[in-house]
Order: sequence, then structure tokens, then C-alpha cells
Amino acid sequence: MLLRPAPLVRNRGLRGLCYAARRFAPTTPLHTETSLRAFMTTDQPLIRTGEVDDELRRSVPAVAEVSSPTPALDKATAALLSGSLWKGVAKFGVPMVGAMALHTTFNLVDIYLISRLPNATESLAAIGVCDMIAALATIVSNGLSSATVAVLSRRLGARDQEGAARATCQSLLVVGALSVVFGVLGFAGAGWITGELMDLRGRTGQLAAEYLAVALGGSFSIFLLLQITSVLRGLGSSKLPAFLLVAGNVLNLVLAVLFVFGPGPVPEPFGVFGPIAEALSIPRMELVGAAWATVIGRTVPCLVGLAALAWRPGRRVLFARYFKPSIDEMVRLLRLGWPSSAQLVVRVAAILVLQAIISREYTTVDDASALAAYGICLRLEMLALFIGLGWGAAASTFVGTNLGAGQPDRAVRAGWIASSYNLVLMIGLTVVFLVMSRSILEFFDPDPRVVSAGQEYLLYVAPTYALVGVGAVLSQALTGAGATMSSFVLDAIVLLGVQIPVALGCAVAFDLPRTVLWSIVAVGNVASVAAYVVWYRRGSFVRTVIR
Repeated sequence: MLLRPAPLVRNRGLRGLCYAARRFAPTTPLHTETSLRAFMTTDQPLIRTGEVDDELRRSVPAVAEVSSPTPALDKATAALLSGSLWKGVAKFGVPMVGAMALHTTFNLVDIYLISRLPNATESLAAIGVCDMIAALATIVSNGLSSATVAVLSRRLGARDQEGAARATCQSLLVVGALSVVFGVLGFAGAGWITGELMDLRGRTGQLAAEYLAVALGGSFSIFLLLQITSVLRGLGSSKLPAFLLVAGNVLNLVLAVLFVFGPGPVPEPFGVFGPIAEALSIPRMELVGAAWATVIGRTVPCLVGLAALAWRPGRRVLFARYFKPSIDEMVRLLRLGWPSSAQLVVRVAAILVLQAIISREYTTVDDASALAAYGICLRLEMLALFIGLGWGAAASTFVGTNLGAGQPDRAVRAGWIASSYNLVLMIGLTVVFLVMSRSILEFFDPDPRVVSAGQEYLLYVAPTYALVGVGAVLSQALTGAGATMSSFVLDAIVLLGVQIPVALGCAVAFDLPRTVLWSIVAVGNVASVAAYVVWYRRGSFVRTVIR
């Protein structure tokens, strides 16, 4: 007759099982005792009290086989999988939002520095176009970075640490190859891109070619910086990548003042840098100096980030054995990442089309005010977008990790919570842009024509910035789930299927005023976020499989 042992016997048997498991399978982790305790409390037939020793001997091999080792979760990953989502998303997102906001703010300071050059209007027009072209390198890198975060977070959620390390190393190999391609394109083709493709004329075209050669030629820096910070986020860290972004921007700002103005004259409040540049024999490089400052300012944080990935205790993911090229792993990353890259290509293409329309229809050789105003407003728009990307970074990491751990409901809620935080923050920023539009625009370019065109644009488009941020967060959440194709298709339908054709028709075919163009941009922003909200509510993305 089978009897359930008394508690004393059960505990004795449990201790015996654990001892035997350690004796015959010394690699079995401590959680074996928990598994055995669960086994001993089931309703299955139990051993006879008089046959404990024989049953123990026969059961040890089976225990060692069933209780396979499972790596313990590190503190950062565990925080993503449990606890309050409102608190967790805020704790992860705030550093990234701060870093993104400061990143864009430093870019605005760059614009301020350029606006103090003698040929400010031409330089502003040139840098506005060049930044969008150079962003293509960022876009391609972003696709691979997004894929890496999706794979990393899924594997860490599933406790596959070796798989996470392998994906990291293989992604860095792909990034290195892409950076070489873009570097050659920048050094060899900058003149053709700005002159023939973008149709920039006169002094504006010359300045743009010089700037783009350095910015695109040194694109390895942005490739590596984005990839390293994305890997750190995928590992559950937000403070270190935020620090790297902020430190890089501070260095960029200091170098920009030194390289752009050299010994002087230097505008206030940066006058102290003039004697420093003179002591270091740094020449006045003007616009092209800003490009060199950006490349160097990104390269230094890359070196720090690589050191952290290689030697950081408990979270090391760079191992020599994983740098051996793996076609399967690279193909997996590229297959998952190309829709994200294509999505941003679509977005930048839409901006470039708008710039081309403004350049052809609303700009003359003697008056580039409309293009300069759009360039300034685009920087303000990037601030709204980058804040959204900061909350989106939190959403993508939470979504990917929780899906990897089999918690889809928590993953979906994380995306909505990050979107809510972003919406509240962006409403406040939009009010600031509208109330202080004249002061902001005059800060960058006091030309009345530029200020007038900029205020006109902000009046129509700024009210949609909060929605732009929500769309960015939900897009990142989908990316974290590995549903990169969904984001690409949504943007392609709205931008390529609606916004760009309508803009070309109204501005070129019908010769309508530029206010109509601004209205089309605003309507496109609303349509885009509506599409993301509807798709995210369906929830089908949680079933995306990352192989």
C-alpha cells in the first residue's frame, strides 16, 4: 500500500534527494531543491517509507536530467519582468529621454553657432539638407540596432545569455562593414549628392558638399555609437547609454566652438574658447568644423562603450569566439532589421522631398529664407521625435524582454504606459514652441523673412508634435517585439501613399502657397499616429516569432 510520508520523512527525503543530485550531477544549480520540493508535494504516488534509499538511487539520474541548469536573471533583467510598470518604465525611460532631449538641444546649439557665421543663411540651408542626407547612415544603422535590441531582449528574457552575446558580436561585424561603405560614399560622392541630386546652388551648394564629405565620411562613429548604446539598452541598462550620449554631445559642443570659430571672433557666451583655440593652433574652419566636431564627439563615447561591453562585470557580451562570422546570425539580424531601416528611409525621403519642393518652389538664389526656416523648425521637430524615441527605447526593451519571458500582457501595457508619459511631456513642449516661436526662431536667425516663415510652419505643424511622439513610441514597441515589418508598412502607406503624392500635386502641379504644404504635413502626422494606435490595439504583434 502506498502511503504519503509524514512531514518529517518528506523533509528527510528531500534533503537526501538534494544531496544525491549534487553528488551525481554537481552542475545542478540551487533551484533544484525548489523543483524537488514541488515534486514531493504533488498527488503522484509516493515512495514507501521503508524503501527510501532504493527509490533515491533509482531516481537520481532522472532528477539530474529533468532539472537542467537555468541561468539566473541579473538584476537589470529581473526589474524589466516584475514590479510596477509605471515605475519601471519611468525609471528606465527618464534617463533615455533626458539623453535624447540633451542630444537635440546640443544640436540646436550647433545651429546657434552656425547662425553666428557671416554667411549664416547659406550655412543653415546647407546643414539642414546635409543632416538629412547624413541621417541615411543613422537610418541604416538604426535598423540593425533595432534588430539587435529585439533579439537581445528576447534571448535575455528567455535566459539565453550565450545567444545574446553571439547576436551582439555578429551585429558589430555587420555595422563595421556598413560604416566602410558609407564612408567611401561620403568622401567620393558628396559633391554629386549635394549638387546633382539635391540641386543646391551657389555658395549653399559649396558649403553643403564640404560638410557632407566629412559628416558622411565619418559615419562609422554614428554606426558604432547607435549600436553600442542599443546593446546596452537591450541588456537592461539605460543610465550608461544615456551617459555616453550626453558625454558625446558635451564633447561635440566644446569641439564645435573650437573648430567653427578657431581663434575668433567667437560669439558670447563662448568667448573663453578663442584663446584656447589660439593656444592649440586650431584654425577657423566654420561650417566644416562642425562636421569634424560631430565625428570626434561620437567616436570617443564609442571607445568607452566598447570597453564596457568587453569588461563590464556580470554583463560582458564581447567574446572573441563569437566574432567568427556566422551567416545564419547575420542573416537573422538583417532580415529583422531591414524593415526598420526602410521605415526610416521612408521618413527621411519624405523630409527630403519636402526640402526639394521648398527649394524649387519657394526659394530663389537670393532668398533661401523658407528653406532656412524649415531647417530650423526641423530641428525643433527632431526634439519632439527624439523625446518620443527616448520613451520608445524603454517600450522596446520592456516589450521584447517580457515577450521572451512569456508575459505578453505586461509587454503590451508597457507600450501604452510609455506612450502616455510621452504624450503628457510633449503637450507641454508644444505649448512652449507655440508661445515662444518668435524668440526661438530669432535666436537662430534674426532675419525677419526666416522668422515669418518659421512661425507660419509652427502654427500649422507644432500642434501635432505630441502625436508624432506617440507614434514614435508605439513604433519602437512594435520593433521591440520583432514586428519591424508592421512599422515599415504603416509608414509607407501614410507617407508614400498619401503625404508625398498630395504634397507634390499641391505645390508643384497646382502652384499653391506654402501654407497648404504645411497643412499637408500636419494631416500626415495625425494620420500616422492614428494608424499606429489602431494596429497596436489589435495586439497581433505579440505573436511575432524571432528565430
